[in-house]
Amino acid sequence: EGMLSEPYYFQGEDPEKPGTPELMDFYESDKDVSYRIVSSLGEVTVDEDSIITAGEGSSARHYRFCAVKESIYGMFFPCAANGEITAGTLPSKDVLSWECWLTDTDTKLIAEPATKEEQEAKDKLIAEHKEARITEEERKAREAAERAAREKAEREAREAAAREAAAKEAAEKAAKEAEIKAALENMTAEEKAQQKEKYSAVSMYLEKNLDKYISYGMWHEDKSAASVVQIINTGIDKPFYTDMKPTDTGKGTLMLVNKYNYLSSGYVPNLTALPKEYGGGSMQSTAAAAFMKMVDAAKADGISLRAVSPYRSYGTQQSVHNYYVRKLGEAAADRESARAGSSEHQTGLAVDINTAETYDHFENTPEYAWLQENCAKYGFILRYRQGKEYITGYIYEPWHYRYVGPDHAANIMKWGITYEEYYAYYIDK
Repeated sequence: EGMLSEPYYFQGEDPEKPGTPELMDFYESDKDVSYRIVSSLGEVTVDEDSIITAGEGSSARHYRFCAVKESIYGMFFPCAANGEITAGTLPSKDVLSWECWLTDTDTKLIAEPATKEEQEAKDKLIAEHKEARITEEERKAREAAERAAREKAEREAREAAAREAAAKEAAEKAAKEAEIKAALENMTAEEKAQQKEKYSAVSMYLEKNLDKYISYGMWHEDKSAASVVQIINTGIDKPFYTDMKPTDTGKGTLMLVNKYNYLSSGYVPNLTALPKEYGGGSMQSTAAAAFMKMVDAAKADGISLRAVSPYRSYGTQQSVHNYYVRKLGEAAADRESARAGSSEHQTGLAVDINTAETYDHFENTPEYAWLQENCAKYGFILRYRQGKEYITGYIYEPWHYRYVGPDHAANIMKWGITYEEYYAYYIDK
């Protein structure tokens, strides 16, 4: 009580220059409230013994002071120009304004309450002066704090909305699942026969997936029977990189590695080095022999092929994917680069030919045209086709070829399907 916790700013007036405002700073000391007036009249200070000293050049005869808070009281001034005078004191802490007249011999203190309008005007003036005193650093710090608070509030609001939306979606999904489950359980033999007739008419229908076809079809009534069969067979009814399982490496050159089937970090195939004239690096032994034979055949036709990215280890693929994440962000990176363990390059059966960049437009070259006509003869397929991104999870890669053997490659290339579709019906059925 009676102490100021921060500087306050007051309006003064020089009687020698009517209408000229002066600022007076009030500070808190360790022992008591002390004051310092800095104006064109000079400096006035109060020492520990309540003695007021006027700086040289002080000649004021009249000041008016207005308190900021009702709790402020204590010793006030100013003083005569002779240099020394003991300060008077306010009679009550409730006084909001006071006036002092000085003579050469005494100090007269008159206190009077401030009106509401006067106090509001004083508060406004004080706020304006305080704002003017804020340094650029303080202003920036305050703005940064306010911005951070707004951003935090906005983020929390978005997160709350997202949680609410997720909870609502989960509840709707659970209700729909229960509804479909009940429908399947209560489906008559005749109704199921009708469903089977609809889906079995589709190429690559799998009897083991019938219940899944029916369930997915109920969920997505806008999908055709052909789309449902394709989606369920390839597993893309689930988001990429979910419900993953280990790759069946026992299938050898026909193993499937993608965003649902992964290789362990320790998997390394039986590798054969590719000579420099074939591009260097290494591939799985059977695939390496087939690739070199294909390169030789292309050369005889005046076409130059070389490996720019054959086998990659788990660690190398991890570094490649991390690079794309830093460059593009995870979502975009996942469309252009496999996560470690999900790359066909780790099998040693895949190879990027001549380039691995979209801006090279390999699809417009004679080399690409030759591969479309001849790659299957040597057991290779175009792995990531245009228009099939929703199945493979990758952008169109006209340079990426995968070894599966001549017979299987001939069917896949002739039918223009993905390896996911072929594998589900012909390899894993």
